[in-house]
Amino acid sequence: MATLEFFRAGELLYTQALSPRGVRVGRAPDNDLVLIDSIVSSYHLLVFVRDDVIRVRDLNSTNGTFVDNVKVDGSAVLSASQSLRLGPELVLNVRLSEAGGEMGARAYVWHHSANRIVVIDEHEISVAELVDDPALDASWFISATGGGAVLRAGSGVQQLAFEDEFLIGKERFSVVAEDMVHTRTRNTEVRNTWLLTVDLAARAGPFAELSPPGGGPGQIIRAANRVSVLYLLAKQFVADTAEDVVASDVGWCPDEHLMRGVWGRRWEEKGNASFQVLVHRVRKDLARIGIGASLIEKRSGFTRLRPGVLEVAPLS
Repeated sequence: MATLEFFRAGELLYTQALSPRGVRVGRAPDNDLVLIDSIVSSYHLLVFVRDDVIRVRDLNSTNGTFVDNVKVDGSAVLSASQSLRLGPELVLNVRLSEAGGEMGARAYVWHHSANRIVVIDEHEISVAELVDDPALDASWFISATGGGAVLRAGSGVQQLAFEDEFLIGKERFSVVAEDMVHTRTRNTEVRNTWLLTVDLAARAGPFAELSPPGGGPGQIIRAANRVSVLYLLAKQFVADTAEDVVASDVGWCPDEHLMRGVWGRRWEEKGNASFQVLVHRVRKDLARIGIGASLIEKRSGFTRLRPGVLEVAPLS
């Protein structure tokens, strides 16, 4: 059966078997693909297939839908090499896949230390961009082949089969086939993890405690709003881990959901700027404790606790 697959920055966001109604994308919760982003309209666009061709229809969105920077007026064809842009900056890639075969070469790269898996195709991409780590050497590039991947640095080229490992600096990566993805992420051992305990109903008031690897005294955070953020992120983290969600997708919580959880009905008047300040303060708390501010990861409209760094105690 044919399916539509949606990607952002190389990460698989959503996949759905084709149906006559297609895939509707927007900010409202009843869309097929929900994107919590201020530039996305409640019902932004529809992606569907007709005669084995992917087509895009703009649903009178406020900021528009673009195919390779050309605004969609009504509907337009989207080829495999073109990008789909929502508003000024949110870029998606859409593929049509068939059971038993993919359109073009495809593989996955597993970043060991981050326990994160990202999809790659036959188009060459910087490894530093792939894992969103500017500290990595940006002159390394990787692309998928039918049976693995090709890694290039300058004029040097290295052929990689599935399960092959490679190093860039001190960072270790593996090339993974699609049928290995869930096994790989599920069986990954978590080493040197902190333990996060969050209690919203403690007699002395809400607290979050972070205990270092190997035991030892934990460090306490008591500011109520910061504890609430950690609780909501931990709740999403635990739910996704229990469902064997792919590591690259574990823990991502919509910022709107977090703001509602912290400020209730006042979340809209607080706004995104106040939320970003709150996240910054949580990160400062984490840096002070010694776990590192990078435990909290951000992408457009979403926040998460980074997998592979901590375990979460049963939530109270």
